[in-house]
Amino acid sequence: MRQVSWSSGHWPDNVWVGTTVENQSEANKRIRHLAAIPAPIRFLSCEPLLGPLDLTDWFDEGLVDWVIAGGESGPRARLVDPQWIYDLQRGCHDADIAFFFKQWGTYRSNPLSLELPANVVKTIDPSDHGKGGALIHGSIDRAFPILTMATRARTLREVTP
Repeated sequence: MRQVSWSSGHWPDNVWVGTTVENQSEANKRIRHLAAIPAPIRFLSCEPLLGPLDLTDWFDEGLVDWVIAGGESGPRARLVDPQWIYDLQRGCHDADIAFFFKQWGTYRSNPLSLELPANVVKTIDPSDHGKGGALIHGSIDRAFPILTMATRARTLREVTP
């Protein structure tokens, strides 16, 4: 097996790089660092999502290939506002960015809980979908990015330390 030097600008196709952005402030700080890495796939882990995110500028510049989103889980989980998830999903779909919704984190965040008793929600959206369920408007949205010639070309640009 031939070893490739990453610093030479030849980033391996099988190494994807991401960062966590839980709110707009963190997104503004971290995505610019991620954008400087010539990885074939760059992704954002927006979990736990703790505030609304507008990633339009990053999407428009082609700097993000995949967004993973989810609510916080655990006994003291902070609630995710379903609208934050809906807006992020819509932004990804509009920009043709792969969107993967992992989980609501807790059934208290699951929008079905506003309409139905907990035992019914757990039947419709079981925890094997994700903690707190994972249905968004009645379906599971778990897309993965596709390695394309454009994303692969990113790995061939020259890297400056």
